[in-house]
Amino acid sequence: MKCKKVLSLILSLAILSYVFCFPVFAEEHSAVMYFNSSQDTADISFDFDFDMLINGDNKKYSKDLAVISSLFATTAYTASDPSTAALGGANIVLDGGKNSRSPLSFGASLGFEDNYFYDLFSNQTVAEPGVTVEVPSYDTDTNDTTAYYFAHKKVNDTEVIILSIRGTNGSFKEWSSNFEVGCDSKEYYDKTGEHPDWLRKENHKGFDVAATRVLKAFESYVKNNVDPKAKKCVLVTGHSRGAAVANIVGKELEDNKDYKPFTYTFAAPNSTTSPSAKNYKTIFNIVNSDDLVAFLPTEGQGFTKYGIIKEVSVEDLVVSDGRSLEDVIEDIAGWFDYNANFFVKSVISSFNNMCSSRSDLYKIKGYPADRIVFDLDDYGSVEQFDKELKSYNLDKYCSYTVEGSDILVDPSPAYAAQVIANLAVRGASYLFDDFSGLEGRYVPIKYAFIAAYIDGITDPHLTITYYGIVKECDIF
Repeated sequence: MKCKKVLSLILSLAILSYVFCFPVFAEEHSAVMYFNSSQDTADISFDFDFDMLINGDNKKYSKDLAVISSLFATTAYTASDPSTAALGGANIVLDGGKNSRSPLSFGASLGFEDNYFYDLFSNQTVAEPGVTVEVPSYDTDTNDTTAYYFAHKKVNDTEVIILSIRGTNGSFKEWSSNFEVGCDSKEYYDKTGEHPDWLRKENHKGFDVAATRVLKAFESYVKNNVDPKAKKCVLVTGHSRGAAVANIVGKELEDNKDYKPFTYTFAAPNSTTSPSAKNYKTIFNIVNSDDLVAFLPTEGQGFTKYGIIKEVSVEDLVVSDGRSLEDVIEDIAGWFDYNANFFVKSVISSFNNMCSSRSDLYKIKGYPADRIVFDLDDYGSVEQFDKELKSYNLDKYCSYTVEGSDILVDPSPAYAAQVIANLAVRGASYLFDDFSGLEGRYVPIKYAFIAAYIDGITDPHLTITYYGIVKECDIF
């Protein structure tokens, strides 16, 4: 009897020794990314295990978590509208599965449950049966939309949760929001009214409002679908606009002791002017130096990101096998020839020269050299002119007077920023539109952006580019 007890004790100790002394190796997966309605594909691989989050150190960069985060950020674009794939989104099909083009399929294939996707822009829900989330309707700041994906998996006494946020969907509303940094000033509120979901005034207004709305939905998802007694690990991620929103969400979750957050962002625009931004240790922001989007709004205007920023250049970096990172990413994607953008610095400089702080963005100085002259006869009436001005979201950022048949518009720097937002969405045809016009000190920013646009903004910003960065580089 004593021998049996001793043997049992030895066996128990051996099992405990194995569990606690040896690492849990992540499962290796292969998959295919389907871009552009499945016309373009990329073969990818990644490692994933729930233990990476349950027992991982959220203040230490994990290459494996960065890779899986980049993939969740990619699939956040994938909804019923396949055109979003052109913006960098892709459906990811695991280990020879079927391409379903569902934003839920990737997480479900990894074992996550109660998969849920909601798009604030289209009010579209894609969810597994039985998932409950209360989403309020919003009648203010209707441009500040995004989409988000939630899922979870309970492993022993821990809930592992995914929170992934979609980047810009290509609409003018969201592009306009990207340039709506906001300012806690009388000039701003007089022009734009109240913003009840802009809770953290140090943050970029367009991103912060979206973050507030994501967090409200996330709280509802957790309350209704996640075990309240379990410990909670959360992987937060996003690309582009989604990365900026994720940056703020990650900050809020790091401040909330109910969660153990891991935040990885890709191509995040700057999101805050908070002096404590660098104090956050669970947020890792991966930036391609060739990517203009990640540098706006500019540091010269006081903006940065929460957490740790790691910047690499796809154009310049050589990876461990002696090849350029550019060549490696082209091999992964196969269907595009990477084109770095050589006008990043000139656009940043032009923005800095336009104004030196966020408060200056909304001040109308009334300099004659900056004034834009419109012909009233082209519009028939002042009311029609005002209607068209509003359609480009320019009305709140200027003042105008009528002198005879001339409409004299005095713009603020924010007016010029919204012209850039229009250009980003409407393309070259917008250049022939009266409302693309800028004068005086605003001319350089327009032409610097046009040069960057022609040179190629897309390749450095693509999700596949950021997958290549974190997959091939030991960047932290």
